[in-house]
Amino acid sequence: MRIYPRYGESGQIRADPLDVDKTAQLVTFSWDWVEYLTHPLPEIQVQSINWVPGSGVICGENTITNQSSNNREITLDSICHLQPQGDGSRMSREGFKGREVLTGQWGTKEVVFFQAGNPIQAEGPYPFLSSSLQLKPGDTKSCRWICVMTESKQSAFNVLERTIQLDWAGEISRRRIREQSQLQITNGDPDWDFALALSLKQGRLFLEQLKAEEEQALSISGRLSPFLANYLFQVLTPLNADGITNILEMTFQSKVMGNSYNKTSPGLQAGTTHSLPLGAELIWQVHQAGFPKKLWEKYLPAAASWLQEWFVNELDQDADGVPDLVHPDIFSLADLKSRVELPLENRVTVFPYLESPGLSAILSNEFDKLEKLEKICRIQANGAFLEKKKALDNHLKESWQAALARFQMRDSVSHIPVIGGIIQTQLQPGFTRIQQDLPQPSRLGLVFTPNHARKALVDPSIVLHGSDWQGNYRIEEIHQSNIHWEVGWGWTVSESIYSRLDYCLLQGFNGEVSVDLLSPSLTREDISLTLPLWANALSPGQAEDLINKNLTHPDKYWSKYGLRSYPEPGASGIQLPWNLFLGQGLLTCAKQKLAADLISCWMGTILINLKKTGSFYSIYDADTGFGLGQENTLEGLFPVRFFLQVLGIQFIEGTLILENSNPFPWPVTITYRGLVIHREKDKTIINIQGKEHQISTSSEKQYFQLGDSASTNFSTW
Repeated sequence: MRIYPRYGESGQIRADPLDVDKTAQLVTFSWDWVEYLTHPLPEIQVQSINWVPGSGVICGENTITNQSSNNREITLDSICHLQPQGDGSRMSREGFKGREVLTGQWGTKEVVFFQAGNPIQAEGPYPFLSSSLQLKPGDTKSCRWICVMTESKQSAFNVLERTIQLDWAGEISRRRIREQSQLQITNGDPDWDFALALSLKQGRLFLEQLKAEEEQALSISGRLSPFLANYLFQVLTPLNADGITNILEMTFQSKVMGNSYNKTSPGLQAGTTHSLPLGAELIWQVHQAGFPKKLWEKYLPAAASWLQEWFVNELDQDADGVPDLVHPDIFSLADLKSRVELPLENRVTVFPYLESPGLSAILSNEFDKLEKLEKICRIQANGAFLEKKKALDNHLKESWQAALARFQMRDSVSHIPVIGGIIQTQLQPGFTRIQQDLPQPSRLGLVFTPNHARKALVDPSIVLHGSDWQGNYRIEEIHQSNIHWEVGWGWTVSESIYSRLDYCLLQGFNGEVSVDLLSPSLTREDISLTLPLWANALSPGQAEDLINKNLTHPDKYWSKYGLRSYPEPGASGIQLPWNLFLGQGLLTCAKQKLAADLISCWMGTILINLKKTGSFYSIYDADTGFGLGQENTLEGLFPVRFFLQVLGIQFIEGTLILENSNPFPWPVTITYRGLVIHREKDKTIINIQGKEHQISTSSEKQYFQLGDSASTNFSTW
């Protein structure tokens, strides 16, 4: 649904919302309100305030001022465009307590639109309410409107009546005061300032929407996954105890209440980073932000339980203590290439037969954070957990390739990082004699390419004859259910690992399908292989090599728009949550300037899209910076907390912590509740309301106690 205000005078109506006398000017905004100025007619100024008093309600107040020296008669039309869904209906006229309102139905929701001042309904392509305003020179008049969407029309009318009775002036005044007390960041570039403020606003809106859904039982408990909760924590800053509690409750509530976060083991979930074990990491970040253990310690058992769920037999085929990466969506990396563009040996994925250094890094980090948190709470360390962490750390050591300064995937059973290659192309239907020893023990992959539109195959199957990697002779049949069809092609992979292949029998195939036989390669790189840097699992020398030879290399991960998910020529996506992990890793390695450069890349990408479409995106194109995927999702917002960390500024319980120096090429000013911090390259000026300003030129960590103007935990959130 859209609401269009339309202004007219002397029978002339400006129907195009872009046909205005002056460009609209944004005054201020927050998560639940926006104020802006427009000049729809010559010497007519309109101050518009749109605000949300509660779930399912939006209000507006348009204050029109005659800035001319003549009497003016202005018409204000509120056009309601409702696109029905399902059994819905367009807006139509209806009476409500002697007033004209517009009502309609959107899906199962009832919609009511009200405009104050006894407007009349007018005819047009879309229904609208029209008010006439007589304005003398200098006169100002206001017109209010309310739009309600609820489950029933009577409920909508009840909400409308309550909203009309609200103290509008008081509600608007409270929002203005609240907005003035929020964190403000300025750095000389208004585009940066706007993007930072908008990310904070969108992050808060995301949190409030989740809270509303929880309260109305519109979603199951625990909808906010540890992965998303970690990112939300980095977007929103500062946060108070209530805000932190909201995030922790929505993340851990299902576990605290004894319900499993996933119905099956997390690694078997086909869809999402949501199942990644990052609960202890979230709690650790909360602890690092200065919140007391009484706020977070009750969630430790839930974090430990999520972690334990990864260590089940289904996820560890060789029982070596290293869980397998059984599905590509566990990391949900944005691969903008069609797999048919890849070399033949890279097209076949060997899920669920992979051990991933990225997954091991996340699990090892989770054990590390859990151990530290339990020590703070004086909980005895779990010996079984320590053994599991040892197995993960050994995997990381074995997977490091010093010559290439990177980590490598390996087969979950043979532990061989298979290079792969083509064995034979254009296999014919029926029996084919192969008689080849493989360069490395490997699973076998087959790629199917229809010569024309794919025709239905009659119960196709593949039978492989050969010796496995342990010297046993194998005859393995692959059935139709194990053939994965994608657009224009299909593939399958064997369960057995072969050192020699003697024969291949294709049954149910015809000459319309080309079949290629190969050893699937495990050498394709992706950003998950750099996660050991974030987990602090590298020696200083290894970290330096990985950063210089891979992470920041322009032909590998680094691009002017951020870190690529796949470091290879051609299309690749940029995903800010994974970029954030690596940015945090750079800070851990004391690479503050490099982290600042990475932040500048992200901001450049975000600004391209805010100027082009006004939206954030879950994925950005590494070649163009253009947004892809879903609009205005949490994963596309700028991580403001991390920006402050790179800047060397932290707020913890009434204390300002400064360290390092400003790594950005321009000064940054932070304003918050009477506190002003102006950080230049080599000095920082601190103004605390009611105190003399202080100047710091040290890069060492310093602590400044703040007065009542900047209260505990620095937030109204």
